Amino acid sequence: MMLDYAHPRTLETYLEEIEDHVKNGTKKDFIRGKTVTVSPADLSVNSYSDEARALWDADAGKYGQASKVMAEFVLKLGKAMEKRFPDLNILYLPYMNYTLAPDGYKFPGNVYVELCGMPGIAQYKEPTIRAEDQANMEKWVAATGHPVTDLHYSCWPADRPNAPFASPQRAAGVLPRQPRENDGDVHQRCGKFSPCRSVAGRRAGGRMRHSPRNL
Repeated sequence: MMLDYAHPRTLETYLEEIEDHVKNGTKKDFIRGKTVTVSPADLSVNSYSDEARALWDADAGKYGQASKVMAEFVLKLGKAMEKRFPDLNILYLPYMNYTLAPDGYKFPGNVYVELCGMPGIAQYKEPTIRAEDQANMEKWVAATGHPVTDLHYSCWPADRPNAPFASPQRAAGVLPRQPRENDGDVHQRCGKFSPCRSVAGRRAGGRMRHSPRNL
């Protein structure tokens, strides 16, 4: 189920749930320690409420159509939490059609970003693709005032074509250079199409660099 992040009731519910956690110690799936996560379901954000349509940006492309919808929610949540729950922070995952940082947003200091690299780790060998990702990262850094954590799925886009696409050597050409400027950390993650577990990208890159096998 996808929440309507533009609807006022969604923000109210978030704050009610956070208050229940803080006051009563009730466990919440979206709260870990002092971190409140904002990570929609593994789908593109899409809502037809009047509030969402007003923020929808059809010209922003497949990675940015809903960026303003999510950014507005995170901004309002961050400001409310600053006043009501000053000891808590937000970790926001830009992903799918809300990956791109929208123009004109400056978040309060309690907002941090873990940015998902959408093109796929093998494609970062291409200077244009890598530069676009770096530019987006710079925008999120400017908007939050914090380094950005970089999340990559090593199974992208190798899970889609029917011929070999990714290799340890190719990924190693990107990962050992991490952290890039303004990176807080980098992680490599494999999904249901790959058996490997989540590992730190720099560590994975080190192993791949010395691997004699081209998988």
